[in-house]
Amino acid sequence: MPRKTERERIAEAMGRNAQHVKEDNPCRILPLRPTLAMMEAAIDAPDVFVKGDKALDWLLPIDELATPDERFLDEGLVSHFGPQRALALSVAADVWEACVAGLREWIDVRGRAGGGTNWGDSWFKPVPRSFPQGGWPMTKEAVRPEHEAHAKCGETPIRIESRCYYVGGLGLADVLDVLPLECAAIMAMRGAQANLSAIQYLNLDDVIDWKEVPFIPAWTPVGRHDDEERHHLLVGAMWAAAARAFEREASYEPMPEHPVAQAVRMTRIIHDETPSSLVTHQDRPFASIEVASDCGRFSYRMEEGSLSWEAQVGRRRMSEGGLVLYGRWGETRMMRRLLRDVAYGEGARAEFSLV
Repeated sequence: MPRKTERERIAEAMGRNAQHVKEDNPCRILPLRPTLAMMEAAIDAPDVFVKGDKALDWLLPIDELATPDERFLDEGLVSHFGPQRALALSVAADVWEACVAGLREWIDVRGRAGGGTNWGDSWFKPVPRSFPQGGWPMTKEAVRPEHEAHAKCGETPIRIESRCYYVGGLGLADVLDVLPLECAAIMAMRGAQANLSAIQYLNLDDVIDWKEVPFIPAWTPVGRHDDEERHHLLVGAMWAAAARAFEREASYEPMPEHPVAQAVRMTRIIHDETPSSLVTHQDRPFASIEVASDCGRFSYRMEEGSLSWEAQVGRRRMSEGGLVLYGRWGETRMMRRLLRDVAYGEGARAEFSLV
């Protein structure tokens, strides 16, 4: 379907919120699940840390990260782009999803706390997307006031109403949303924490080659308790490049992923929310698992490119089939809470099978 017609249909369905699609608005109708062309633009985002670089340049070689048996990459991507670029595309898609989750987290917390708070504004200021004249320094000693000034997030928070984020009436709620063109601080933070679906147990910071990344004031760890945050700027550059690339596409073709990717995501959730003594570290993702205790029962099984889960805690009983853990901030949070309640109950036990 031509992009113009699609946009007109979405604008009509949004009704009064159609005003938010105007060209001068800092948000656009963008997909929750990105397209391949978007992710190509993301990993080719230029001038991230040094002039002439690309986002892709800062990823470690795939052979240093995992053996072929430990990778869960779409075969079509590997065949067409090669393993290194296929990995980068998969990483970019995971980062995009985590950014969307960060946005929805901000909407959720802002809805409870109210707008106009200092933390709400700071969370939604855009991260820097360029480097200062002459580039970033390589050491702390070379930092100048102009570097410190340039490293600050934008002074003006991205202003958008939370009600304009949800598109209904077309059956496209899982496909399209109105999202900012620039990457806000909360989005970059969650994107930087992205769990990868192509290699089990790794996060974004695990696949970055940090040796040549410049020293960026306020984003580079100095003390022993400081966090590494320079990859927030990498995330911001990838988001901005991908968001603008979507506007040049003629149709929506979602980014492909390996059939086991959902199991990799679910395995990470299981390890996050259960005691290590209950579910030990495994070299392969869980194809299925059942956790039971005096508090209730939680079970999950992998299906073709999706998963089904069921939980009963006290009088609460919930189940869902055909679930894709992508852009599902609310569902994932609820699933985590139910699993944690069961796993930390008296007499907890687990049975599982691996992919």
